[in-house]
Amino acid sequence: MFEFMAWLQSSALGHFMRESGPWTYGLVNLCHILGIGLLFGAVVILDLRLLGVWRETPLTALADAAGRDSLLPVSIEGQALLLRVTGVASRFPTIQGDLVVADRAAVSTAMNTIVPGTGVTNELWIDARGHSLQALRRPPFDVLDVSTRRDVLAGLRDDPLGRGAVLVLGGAALTALVLALVGVLLALTYDLRDERGELFDLEAQGAEPRTLLRHLRLRFALGLGFGVAGGIVTGVILGALTVGLVRLTAGAGEPVPPLELAIDWPLVGLALAGFIAAALLLAFVVTRARLRGTPA
Repeated sequence: MFEFMAWLQSSALGHFMRESGPWTYGLVNLCHILGIGLLFGAVVILDLRLLGVWRETPLTALADAAGRDSLLPVSIEGQALLLRVTGVASRFPTIQGDLVVADRAAVSTAMNTIVPGTGVTNELWIDARGHSLQALRRPPFDVLDVSTRRDVLAGLRDDPLGRGAVLVLGGAALTALVLALVGVLLALTYDLRDERGELFDLEAQGAEPRTLLRHLRLRFALGLGFGVAGGIVTGVILGALTVGLVRLTAGAGEPVPPLELAIDWPLVGLALAGFIAAALLLAFVVTRARLRGTPA
């Protein structure tokens, strides 16, 4: 090793590095560091890609990046086809991932021309109304795998996980309504207890009990209105955030298309009406009983 280093020092490269100025070694060292960075950086990027850090480039992004002629090469069943992009679709029923919506006859002809027997149809969509669905269940169509929207929807509704989630959420909503009524009762009771002396003073100064009742109930109704409005706004915000975080359907799969917030406004209105009626009834009973019990 010593002989090799001595030879390298006395070589033309060694003389060039020593005699060509102070910047030569710095530039060579910079190139060396950049080379190492590029080498290991490429290896790291490849390893991260193999680990699934970055997803594949979606076909919609490639379609948007098509040139002026709108021509885009795609691979269908291992065959390269050159298609002209006329629009971009992000989703299509029964398909997950990249998709191409094209003329069936043209694509089938092109694929069979390159490799005969590859451009075949493996799925049919039928408007099965009336007797059409029953005909599909009889020979010779009984060998087909038939899937209907009604069956899929029924399967999702009867899924144990989905039904359990609905029952749990419904029970949580009912529990929240009951706890809200209990909170209203406690707040009203403690408020009247704290103001018992003031109410007695007002009544001693000539205020009629009916006037005091109206005052207490009006104040409670205003507070209840602000509370209900804040609860509605908070519920809508939490609902939107929850839907954004849900990544699994009732069948433990990724929702396609993505979930959207759907509020059953009649049910929400009925629950709010019931809650407001119960809260006002509590306020009526409690204020009347407490006012009658005001010390004389």
